Amino acid sequence: MFMNTSMLINALVAQGCAPARTAELASQLEAMDASLVKLLERWVETKEEGDFAAHGYSVKDFVEKWQLTYPAALLTMNWLLKEPEEATVLLKQGIR
Repeated sequence: MFMNTSMLINALVAQGCAPARTAELASQLEAMDASLVKLLERWVETKEEGDFAAHGYSVKDFVEKWQLTYPAALLTMNWLLKEPEEATVLLKQGIR
């Protein structure tokens, strides 16, 4: 579990997230799969965007090719880890 909610909210606002959405988004990010938490922590602390791959997709691909923000890419990867069958089908159709 992510440990510093206020730092996470500040990082989200700095990236351009609407302040009204930050609490909900922070809650979703804090509930991510344990394998993604270290990436989130590193991003909040240093703005470094680490990578993680699963089921033929990577966080880096979501950011670079699909033009998602890093937090959105992490949440997409989290969805892929939790619901791989459904996520894979929908991701093949494209995001947005």
